Amino acid sequence: MSSLPQLIYRMLPVQPVATPTAEGLLDAIYDAFQSTKYADQKPRTPGSGTAWLMSRYKNASVTEAIYGKAPEAAISTMDVILAGVDTGSPSPTMRTPDTLGTGAVYASVNKGGSGFTTWDGAAPFGAGKFFGYWRGINATSFGIQVWVFESMEDFWVLSMSSTGSLAIIRIGAIIDPHTADASDAETSGRLFGMVTCGTGGTTANLWDSNGPFHHNAAANSHHFGVFIPGAATITTLRVNATQAPSAASATSINRGRLPFLQPVAIRDLVTPYAFIGELRDTFVFEGSKMSERVVDKATGNSFYLVSGYLGGITTALCAGIRAY
Repeated sequence: MSSLPQLIYRMLPVQPVATPTAEGLLDAIYDAFQSTKYADQKPRTPGSGTAWLMSRYKNASVTEAIYGKAPEAAISTMDVILAGVDTGSPSPTMRTPDTLGTGAVYASVNKGGSGFTTWDGAAPFGAGKFFGYWRGINATSFGIQVWVFESMEDFWVLSMSSTGSLAIIRIGAIIDPHTADASDAETSGRLFGMVTCGTGGTTANLWDSNGPFHHNAAANSHHFGVFIPGAATITTLRVNATQAPSAASATSINRGRLPFLQPVAIRDLVTPYAFIGELRDTFVFEGSKMSERVVDKATGNSFYLVSGYLGGITTALCAGIRAY
């Protein structure tokens, strides 16, 4: 049983993207994080509760990065950053196998930093261990509208294409290793990392081998990885068991009563295929409309449903993340 706090997600106001560019997408994400109210109109104070405090870096009035820390004090050594350009040839520290291109938003994590310096330098946070950038979302294809769901230790960004498909970044303290052993967990008891979509979007079924939670070793594809505890190196990951949608499957959960919440076990992508941990407060749900909120009438537990598409998909499985 984990001793980590339960992650509770709040949905920020949905943001339009002014232009389908890296700058346009970064500005839309930043605007979401500046909101003083959640999507349900309840108050939000950046830097407290579940509310991330994000800053913006501009180069000659052009947004090139947004970065910040989680409101949870136990992981104050972790910084996250989203960055990208539409012109020019910067040389940021990339994470294998991805390459830098224009018109995309890149994501990365740092642990043990001393403060933001520059997004495209060797050490964007001045010290510590930098993950390196993976291509998060191709803004030119997925630059229509943005959803952000934040908890006290991580957040999800989903950006929509003109056809309603979605690309995902999930970043922060995303894995619970269920142990405090130094070989399996950071000193905070967490694992820090991210999920990115690269040049494409999600699949309708988030939980199969083509989904975002199954690392693809091809350059600029969908990636999933975390820092190895105490190190600057990473390990790439996948769901322990892929899930196929089926009307008869226990993963197709009844919305009136949620009798079974299936957690998501994560393992190494390659040998020795070790169990790494559990994807925090994320569960397998039947296909549903993006951002729908469901409530277990018996217990009062609430979940936001995160889909691969804006509309309802009946032949897919989506993610349920624990809501307030």
